[in-house]
Amino acid sequence: MNQPESEQKRQRKENEAGPSRPPKEGENDEASKPKKRDLQAEDKVFGISLLRDKILSDKIYLERLAETVRVTVTSEEKGDYEECTTIFFGSIFVDGRPQHPERNEKPMPVEVGSFKATLVDRDAAGNQFHSACDAESGELQAFGCLLFGSSGTCRHACLKSDASAVVGGGFLYIDEFKIKEEYRKNGSTDIGAHAIRKLLYHDQIDILWSVAAYIGEGRVSESKEEILAAMAKDCRPFLRAGFEEIKYQDGGYLYLTMGMLEQKPELLSHEEALAIPMRVQEVKEKKQAASSMSTQDSALLEFVKTNAGTGNFNLQEVDRLKREGANPANLPLLHIVTAYGNIALFEPLIALGANINYQDDAKKGVTPLMIAAEASLKKINKYNRTADTSVICKLIDLGADKKIVDSDGKSCLGYYYGAVRNMNDFNAAMHLGLSMEVSRAVELLLTPETGATEADKECMDDH
Repeated sequence: MNQPESEQKRQRKENEAGPSRPPKEGENDEASKPKKRDLQAEDKVFGISLLRDKILSDKIYLERLAETVRVTVTSEEKGDYEECTTIFFGSIFVDGRPQHPERNEKPMPVEVGSFKATLVDRDAAGNQFHSACDAESGELQAFGCLLFGSSGTCRHACLKSDASAVVGGGFLYIDEFKIKEEYRKNGSTDIGAHAIRKLLYHDQIDILWSVAAYIGEGRVSESKEEILAAMAKDCRPFLRAGFEEIKYQDGGYLYLTMGMLEQKPELLSHEEALAIPMRVQEVKEKKQAASSMSTQDSALLEFVKTNAGTGNFNLQEVDRLKREGANPANLPLLHIVTAYGNIALFEPLIALGANINYQDDAKKGVTPLMIAAEASLKKINKYNRTADTSVICKLIDLGADKKIVDSDGKSCLGYYYGAVRNMNDFNAAMHLGLSMEVSRAVELLLTPETGATEADKECMDDH
């Protein structure tokens, strides 16, 4: 008797599979079935998908990553200065695992990050360049003033010799750049580095910029050292993509010109980026050293910080702390009283051992005279255009050395030049119509016997 066709198919499958084993004792039919694989658990390694049943090796991963990372501009809008400012918002994607790899399906894109970038057209902005930067954010204004004059011309030495920056073009400031934590495991910077390159070469952005910039972001923390460490980590993908750091403040200020990018077609490796010394790390180490001072030194420093600006400064307390082991010569005591302009405390503190030429390593090696030079314009206003040199003169009379330079090579003269330029930057950005000239008398007072340093000249006003 002929078997039905469906029964024949079932019998044929059983014959091909071979005899089935009887279930073991305590094993039910459900447990004997092969377990369904958890594709999600197998899904990601180094931020991209598994291919079929095989985990990608590092080599295959790195070869494919440049192709799988994609950057999309999701929207753009005009800034406050519409004629010269454009803000781009976008997302970063990588390929995810196909749900049915056996069907040769294309990988599904997975969103792994986002960015925001502001482009200021220097040519279109003209004399309103600093104003356009300031209208968007304080960080953009600070970096814009560091790199460019108020008309958008190159100011910083790192740009003056770069033809791709000098010719003009847009200033692209990357306000935000985020990669999700699960795609940065073990400090991985691969996705971030590739995404930065894709952003710079994006069709909507590529032809518009000539200088790009980013400020490393430190996570919120009570510890300054932790903030600096986070900033250094945040900068690594940008260093891999070709950015370089400018010596400024606590560090983390990165820049890139189109010319630099064209000379660096290949990304640096993660290890090569780690080997690049960064200012944020140097500052972190110096701050850690400063925080390791003795209990007596800490007590003396805190006392001066708390009382230098009051009329109740007790010199006997300083003397007591000194006798208990504090060392005034190794502390920035005169820096603090100089910032308050408290001239009356200079000589008593020096008599107790304070060093008038002490360089504060936690703050780039500044001296009291540098602080006084920078603060000489504090009393400048619409009606008073004369610098106050009383603190400067007193320090010089007591032996302040004008030849000392900070970690950037600036002397007290450079600090005065910088104060004049910063004031004019502010006046230009705010359209105040005021201009501060360098006083020849102050310039002569502060010029070292050896003359202005190259770093001093970099700070000269260019308005």
